[in-house]
Amino acid sequence: MTNQIKDWEQKLIAEGDKVLAEVGEGLHIKKKKPFFMRGWFWLLSVFFIVLIVLGFGYVQYWLPLKTIISKSTQAQDYFLAAQDKLLQGEFKEAIIALEQARLSLAETERGINSLGFIAHLGLLEKQRQTLKTIAVAGQNLSRGLELATDLTSQVMAPLTGPEHKKFNDLKPADKRAILKSFYEAAPEIQGAKAEIELAQAQMDQIDPDGLHPLLAQYVKDLKIKLADIKSILERAAVLSRTVPNLLGYPAERVYLFLLQNNNELRPAGGFIGTVGVLKVLDGEIKSFETRNVYELDINAEKKLTLPAPLPITKYMQVKNWYLRDANWSPDFPTAVGDVKKLFQAESVLAGSPFQPEKFDGVIAITPDVIRDFLKLSGAIEIKNFVFNADNFTERLQYLVEVGYKEVGDDYGQRKNIIGLLSQELIRRFQLMELSQWVDLLNVLQKNLTEKQIVLNLTDTVLQAEIAQEGWTGAIQQTPVDYLMFVDANLAAFKTDEYMKRTINYQLLQNEKGDFMAQATMKYENTGSFTWKSTRYRTYTRLYVPTGSKLISYTGTMADDRTTKKGDVDVGSELNKTYFGAFIAIEPGKTGVLSFTYQLPDYIKKIVLDGHYSLLVQKQIGTRGHSLNLDLRFPAKIFSAVPAEVKTEWNDNFYRSNSDLKEDRQFVLSFEK
Repeated sequence: MTNQIKDWEQKLIAEGDKVLAEVGEGLHIKKKKPFFMRGWFWLLSVFFIVLIVLGFGYVQYWLPLKTIISKSTQAQDYFLAAQDKLLQGEFKEAIIALEQARLSLAETERGINSLGFIAHLGLLEKQRQTLKTIAVAGQNLSRGLELATDLTSQVMAPLTGPEHKKFNDLKPADKRAILKSFYEAAPEIQGAKAEIELAQAQMDQIDPDGLHPLLAQYVKDLKIKLADIKSILERAAVLSRTVPNLLGYPAERVYLFLLQNNNELRPAGGFIGTVGVLKVLDGEIKSFETRNVYELDINAEKKLTLPAPLPITKYMQVKNWYLRDANWSPDFPTAVGDVKKLFQAESVLAGSPFQPEKFDGVIAITPDVIRDFLKLSGAIEIKNFVFNADNFTERLQYLVEVGYKEVGDDYGQRKNIIGLLSQELIRRFQLMELSQWVDLLNVLQKNLTEKQIVLNLTDTVLQAEIAQEGWTGAIQQTPVDYLMFVDANLAAFKTDEYMKRTINYQLLQNEKGDFMAQATMKYENTGSFTWKSTRYRTYTRLYVPTGSKLISYTGTMADDRTTKKGDVDVGSELNKTYFGAFIAIEPGKTGVLSFTYQLPDYIKKIVLDGHYSLLVQKQIGTRGHSLNLDLRFPAKIFSAVPAEVKTEWNDNFYRSNSDLKEDRQFVLSFEK
């Protein structure tokens, strides 16, 4: 038994050793691998290799790209300098700046060509291609500016010699030579503009996404600058086709001059207080004679019996029509026909200060223009009175209404001071340095755009040119929606100076699907009872699309100082429907004139096709009424120009708050 137990023990021990051996073999721990065979080592190695490659790429390619971008930016700076020098009449300096710009462009191209094959990969390739496009566009810009510089230096050669003469110092032959060169320059200006347009087309191919921030900003800045230069050349092209003719080249020009006081607003700009005859030849004023309009009108009383427009008779008790009231149409070309007719009728009468003339055109300005000119010319003294930009309107109104005796004028001659002032302004402009002409052109452009200056020419080609620029004061024709409020100050002194106006226009579709509009004019009389201001009395016309139907109206008055509601005149003229009514506003008070009407069916059809546009025209001579729109449509708006603020997007409503310093166009499209 004992031996048997021992055998079992030995057997168990043997089996245990066997099991332990097997377990030990299963649990055997492998030897550690070397670090260079481990996964984390390779991951880390790849990371460092990528980092080194990126660093190498940055040093080899991104840094050179930044240098190339810097050279491109430098070229742009030289282009800007060339443009500034050109506008200042410093042509030699402009040529030097252009040469420096070309050198910078050449360095840019050399830098691009020196980049290796890696520059053709990924984002680097986009930067390279963009720089190549900029370089090509820069060459077009350079050629365009060079053409403009060469052309301008040739035209202005008589003024840019060693003596640096002023226009007034030139001999008549030199003045004619300048106008002739400018007149013949239109094709070259178009060529310069074509180069800029080509540069714009090249820049438009660039996608800004993924560009280096410096390069993206440069692309943006260059596009803006190209647009500015194109605008300057477009203006120059128009001026080359019109200015020489206007200034009497190749033949003398005779103009009827009107000063329309917009502090006494009339439909085509303001009360005609001063008239004149201006004759120019080859840029020289041959004669400029001005007269108070009453010198013609008083002489014509009881001799002319042309019936006045009905509102003038009804609200001013003036039976006959005279030159001072001739600008009754808000369409200046139409008003010019009436002005010429009355001027000729009155000038043939015995005792008239003028003789009948065959006019090449009519030039009408407001006192705002003279005020802006005085900012450039400085103060001017006339008959011991000093006029400057700050006191001009106030002082002029005082002299012609109250203080004319202080300068030794009788009542009929009290506005002749305006002619003397105008002649002195023209003389000073002719003495300006060439570099100051840019400021003068900007003032002219501003006043033409804002309809403080309007022109009408008998030459149909020239008239078409200036009509394209919006300088004719014409009522525009539009196939869609239209709005224009027109005031006529009827015996309310110079109260327009104190009137604040706000136009509100609402549009919505009724249950029948017709578009209903409500146009409201809010008047605020901030003046008081003085020698130049009183209650505001106006006959207001609202011009809307032809075929519109008046539904209701509020705010009309039978006359001032009455509570009786006035009627509305409904008529059709100038291819528009109009609603006319009278309203009066006491000093310190507010008045509101409102018209509700149904728009014609063709506007509904256009909206259903997915489009809508509205043209709001400003009245000649006005200074910028507030303009608020609230337009509601049956479909969601897809796009709008001008755009609403972003919080107003993605709905059926269009709201806008702006002004009427110039005509405003609104264009919308809808989701389908």
